Amino acid sequence: MSMNDKKKYKISLLGEFTDKSMEAEFLDDSLSVSSKITSYIALVFGFILGLFLFDGFFFDERSHLFFNIVFVRLFFIFVSIIVFLITKKVKKHKDLIYIITLYQACMVFLLFVYLETIRFPQLL
Repeated sequence: MSMNDKKKYKISLLGEFTDKSMEAEFLDDSLSVSSKITSYIALVFGFILGLFLFDGFFFDERSHLFFNIVFVRLFFIFVSIIVFLITKKVKKHKDLIYIITLYQACMVFLLFVYLETIRFPQLL
């Protein structure tokens, strides 16, 4: 291995390749696995919340609060399915990062709406 090859494969303190072309090649190579895992995680999250939706449907009373919570849960499931479908088609690693970040921000917003719906049911 020549001295130039050692510089090419050198890793920085942040765990990235110091050679940017090598870093881009590594990210492109790992994209297919990352996007597949991300898509299935989103689908599993949506499925788990769907189980809570069915539980609430069969065991909770039908009130204004119940329908607000159902709306939030259905929206979560819908967003999870969309993320599942979109991440299967992603071609760039940065796009996958943006999708994951948007999904997380959407889930935090939905959690906030869910908690506020429980505290103040007249808001929705």
